[in-house]
Amino acid sequence: MTMTSPPKWHLTLYSKADCCLCVDAKVAIQEFAKECPLQLEEVDITSAQSLWDKYRYDIPVLLLNGEEIARHHIGIKKLRVIRKRRGEA
Repeated sequence: MTMTSPPKWHLTLYSKADCCLCVDAKVAIQEFAKECPLQLEEVDITSAQSLWDKYRYDIPVLLLNGEEIARHHIGIKKLRVIRKRRGEA
């Protein structure tokens, strides 16, 4: 019996509907997930006024294990660079 370890990458993506940069970020994350096990949680910033106030001018915003790692233009190249900087490449 083999046991799989939980993903090291827990990503939280702050986004909203009708955001083309958010769609691009989701596509990049889906592609990156083929290379690196991850868990993705999407948070709609319109679901709470506090999130809207904090992120409305900055989406998408991406957190890794609770720490912000990127905002605005999030592509697979950026995710690979982050993984390499973390010593996981």
